[in-house]
Amino acid sequence: MDKITCIVTTYNRPISVLKRALDSIVNQTYSNLEIVVVNDAPHLIELEEKIRNMICEYENFKIKYVKHSENMGACGARNTGLEHATGQYVAFLDDDDEWLPIKLEKQYQLITKEDVALVYCSHYETDGKNEYKLVEESFAREGIQKDDWGRLLMENFVGSTSYPLIDIKAINHVGGFNLELKSSQDHELWIRIAKKYKILYCREPLVIYYNSKESISSNPHNRLQGFEYLLEKYKDFYYSNNQLYNYRLNYISYSFLKDKHYRLFIKYFLKALMIKPFSRYNFMIGMKIIKKLGLS
Repeated sequence: MDKITCIVTTYNRPISVLKRALDSIVNQTYSNLEIVVVNDAPHLIELEEKIRNMICEYENFKIKYVKHSENMGACGARNTGLEHATGQYVAFLDDDDEWLPIKLEKQYQLITKEDVALVYCSHYETDGKNEYKLVEESFAREGIQKDDWGRLLMENFVGSTSYPLIDIKAINHVGGFNLELKSSQDHELWIRIAKKYKILYCREPLVIYYNSKESISSNPHNRLQGFEYLLEKYKDFYYSNNQLYNYRLNYISYSFLKDKHYRLFIKYFLKALMIKPFSRYNFMIGMKIIKKLGLS
């Protein structure tokens, strides 16, 4: 049974929420674990003391606690966690999410049986008000897929960092998280991994994802920087396939529409129309607009 390193990054999170995340790790049915907690809020002295005291309560689990000397952001903290990891596999858990008890056991069985570098999963989404929505990404397909890399350039169907179990050799080989990005860091990493390694989907929901308005991805300027970075980095791929490029632009435009950033929505929707005027994806966006406006 290989060791799995569980990396929890935290920044100014209520201690009860962080404890919920840690409890979901110690309650895993998979037992060969190490836990690394990276505190990215060194200036909050009182909170830092509470975190240390809480960690001491887990007497049966050795938890590595790392405090940054200055704020480095979530992905900087994840890279710090990787530097302290000694497991053969690694799983990240955002401090406001939680894992279902069988998550790591189920993913470990798949990652070793199928000889892949990453296993992702479905999840439940909640706003914390006792309502849980099952989320299964439409692009996610079970079994080994030869075109996962290309489809990841259309949208991030692997999802949040809280979802996958990853071979640590693979993530170290591709260089960890890109600190130049202000958003889409997880998506960009999955793309780099999928270009070099096989990935696999577990349809069973194994994570509870808590929707938070505090997410950096809710900031339109951060999101724009992440979207534009990927469009530029993989422009040769997009320019060679108008259909996929059109889909990606429609995806970006609709993401801004959902959050009422109408100027950016119009900008990318018009780009999508210019790339492929009669694409079915343009009409799909049109139908979503009608539905959002409540028109019949």
